Amino acid sequence: MKTKNMISAHCFIFLASSSITAAFVSPPSNPISTKIHHPLHQQLSSYIEVDESAVRDTSSLTQWAEGYGAQTVAGITSYDGVDLFAAANEDIPAGSAIMYTPANMFISSYGAKEEFGTLEKAEKMIKDLAGEEQFPMFYVFVKLLCEYEKGTESPWFPWLNSLPRVFDSGAAMTPTCYDCLPPLAAKYAMAERVKYINCKQALKEVDFISEDTKKNDVVTKWAYNVLGTRAFEVGEEMVIVPMADMFNHGSIPNVEIHYDEEGSCNAYTTVDVPAGSPLLICYANPYNPSALFAKYGFLDENAPAT
Repeated sequence: MKTKNMISAHCFIFLASSSITAAFVSPPSNPISTKIHHPLHQQLSSYIEVDESAVRDTSSLTQWAEGYGAQTVAGITSYDGVDLFAAANEDIPAGSAIMYTPANMFISSYGAKEEFGTLEKAEKMIKDLAGEEQFPMFYVFVKLLCEYEKGTESPWFPWLNSLPRVFDSGAAMTPTCYDCLPPLAAKYAMAERVKYINCKQALKEVDFISEDTKKNDVVTKWAYNVLGTRAFEVGEEMVIVPMADMFNHGSIPNVEIHYDEEGSCNAYTTVDVPAGSPLLICYANPYNPSALFAKYGFLDENAPAT
């Protein structure tokens, strides 16, 4: 089964982690400063190549994450040359803490709006095109492009450089692709593309993103697909949690995401997980495979409705 990486609030419950004893120590909750120069930046390339032929650089991801306070059970990240995902390196009992990402590492719509201020002209265009409900998505889209333009100066550079370059979501498809899909799947896929087009149109009203980036469909589509496949809704906001976005999809998940009082992300196993098994969460309603396919670009062959 082909899978993509992200986390979502659809099929599992987000809970406060006070009910489970945390195995990790929380670092200070100061947000990542956009002025921080991580020591790893000096060892990496000066920009992010996002064309489909570019190779994902996953070598520095864990060291980068640990440098900012993230913690994982040793050896749970695996890379098969195509997908970076979480898997059990040894038998993991139910209720075990397996990953911790402090809130200061999140990329969020509320954080982007606090950083950029209200983008009034862009909001007006988004509202006219799609309605206010797309505001959070747009702010995360702009934040990703802003960090892309910073290259190695971005505190998120090692994470960004580890992300996929190829996506099979509805936003990445062409009109010819839609003609080949069943009607419902085509409808959902086209809706994803329309959301991307709306974001790109509103981007014209953001003066701190360069014209070169605005006109580069490869870059803007990459940023939108990162957003679309890795962000999830929390209330009325959208959030991407680096490292936790490595959990692949399963209609029968074995991992739950919890949030502590500081808003940091904690992942726990819900069942005993044998060594070598993938660590899975559920991205979306398994009874609607067309929507899952349009958003993430794969079909869950084990889902009830597939």
